[in-house]
Amino acid sequence: MENKIFNNMIGEDSIIYLYKNRINIIKYLSKDLEEVLLKLEIKIEDRLYTEYEYDLIDEKIMDYYTDGTFEPIKLLSEKGVSQKEYEEILNAFSKIVEDYNL
Repeated sequence: MENKIFNNMIGEDSIIYLYKNRINIIKYLSKDLEEVLLKLEIKIEDRLYTEYEYDLIDEKIMDYYTDGTFEPIKLLSEKGVSQKEYEEILNAFSKIVEDYNL
């Protein structure tokens, strides 16, 4: 009974977002990209992630993003990551967004 009340309070979409492990991030990454993410202090495990966990990882990645009109929160050069490597990470995460309809 309590679960039903909780589910009604926060909504089915919120439950899926927070608790359903369904995103396989590791399958989109080469070993090289895993190493680049480690340089950015982001460790991806071989498991399924929730959308919430995915968003947290994506936020960390986006700390290094710039489109030329503003400064990134963090600098790739401080982590020993090239712009090309970073773009490969962005492409992998774009593919995840596309494949999982995020």
